Amino acid sequence: MRPIHAIVVAALSLAASAAEDNKATGNDTQGWAADCDALSSRCQTTSVADGNHDNGKDKRLHVMNYLRKLIQSDLPPGRLYGNGRHIACYQHANGPHGFCLFFENFPHGTNHSIGDIMHAFDAMSDPHNAYARACHGRCGRGWNKAWKHGYLKLDYVTRSCNGVCK
Repeated sequence: MRPIHAIVVAALSLAASAAEDNKATGNDTQGWAADCDALSSRCQTTSVADGNHDNGKDKRLHVMNYLRKLIQSDLPPGRLYGNGRHIACYQHANGPHGFCLFFENFPHGTNHSIGDIMHAFDAMSDPHNAYARACHGRCGRGWNKAWKHGYLKLDYVTRSCNGVCK
């Protein structure tokens, strides 16, 4: 019985490892990854109108397309962002709820640059990944595999800013 038990344990470990590998997606040549874990249930179920932010692109991704424009053109250069601070938001309807980008789960005092935001956001929003479709193009988490804890998160919040947050 022991050899069978050892084989079963080894097979389960291998399956768990494969599942963990599937969680991190993306064209990960530079160590960036993304997933749809630990998100608000409202992120998946809230209906979002087009809002003409997507210039004819896939409507499912218009929240991410809108936020990408803000990150690329409107974030102040040199600003650093810490845990929980909203970076940019797509305000839903008349607000105050919406979809916001923020860092989460980092040790106190950890700050990140616009470069970190852009790389993690790219991992989250890559439309070629099954991940982006599974997250409905408006939620997710992105991180560098070198980060021991924490990630950039795009999630539904009840108090959002509109555009780039102060």
